[in-house]
Amino acid sequence: MHIEEISIRNFRNIENENIFPYKGINLIIGKNAQGKTNFLESIYVVSNLKSFRGKKISETINNNFLNSILKVKVNKNRVSNLIYLEIEKNLKNLLLNNKKPTKISESVGLLDTVLFYPDDIIVVKGSPVLRRSLLDRAIFQTDNNYLSLFQEYLRCLKQRNAALKGKEEISDLWDNQFVELATRVTFYRLNYVERINRILDETFDNIYQCGEKVQIKYPASEEDPQTFKKNFSARLAAGRKKELLYGLTLVGPHREDPQFLLNGQSLSLYGSQGQQRSFMLAFKTAQVIDFKEQRGIRPVLLLDDMTSELDDDRRDSFFESLLDQAGQVFVTSTDVNLLKHRRFSDSRFLKVENGKIAEYN
Repeated sequence: MHIEEISIRNFRNIENENIFPYKGINLIIGKNAQGKTNFLESIYVVSNLKSFRGKKISETINNNFLNSILKVKVNKNRVSNLIYLEIEKNLKNLLLNNKKPTKISESVGLLDTVLFYPDDIIVVKGSPVLRRSLLDRAIFQTDNNYLSLFQEYLRCLKQRNAALKGKEEISDLWDNQFVELATRVTFYRLNYVERINRILDETFDNIYQCGEKVQIKYPASEEDPQTFKKNFSARLAAGRKKELLYGLTLVGPHREDPQFLLNGQSLSLYGSQGQQRSFMLAFKTAQVIDFKEQRGIRPVLLLDDMTSELDDDRRDSFFESLLDQAGQVFVTSTDVNLLKHRRFSDSRFLKVENGKIAEYN
């Protein structure tokens, strides 16, 4: 999978640019606040129909214009597809090969991206919803069936919460449906965590070179779905009075907290900032490897200055761990010395200045 062409109009400080990326590594150099991250964000937005920098996608529209237009031509399995996305204040207009999709989910998988962003470290230290979202998005990319399952779970959860808020009695039929969906979501997550842990620890050691062990631990410990269903149903029954009091479903995949561990202890409590950052680098690298193993293709990598806090040896180890697994890569940096780095000898160099993107001379 690789991007053949990107057209950007009125997206943050990028007003009018057409780029024909190299199918390998694209190194984007520029000073801070010139538009490097904006460029990566435009690709991410087309891939995910959301930004990684704010809740409202409309915030990406250049202040001097009423809309933003992004067009990306993607080559996947030797077939080219054109994704067109127009962003206005209150709506998004998506076209696939000049036709409006019947479902937004039709765009899922046309452009798969894995993003490395400095603020990813917040996932380690922040709210459980961030860690759940990290896992869920990784699973979506390797199995599109999970997206529809998760949406069905959320619809069922919403209906259940509405009934609880209205102090209605929850029928056995509703609970049975909720238990079934919760079980399927949980075991999707458990299976993914088991897969990714086999890759994660070795990848972390390659980057951080410390001999310490990392893993992800998911709260559910049942070995089979039937045991989980039995135990989960008992937890629902035991907490019914409290749920009616609060008007909320208090147990389920929407409230679980995946734990990131360093030598068996909480990474957020006992890990240094360098270890936390290296964990996120290792996770994203493991995600790339798993994606390739599951789907047989490589996602597009978006690497936004994630190596700025690594020393030279660890940075080189990271590049070796990741780039050997990669297909098309977009790397941003303020460090012009990377132009001479051996790992970028066969790369395309771009320069970003005041929202203008050009060949680096």
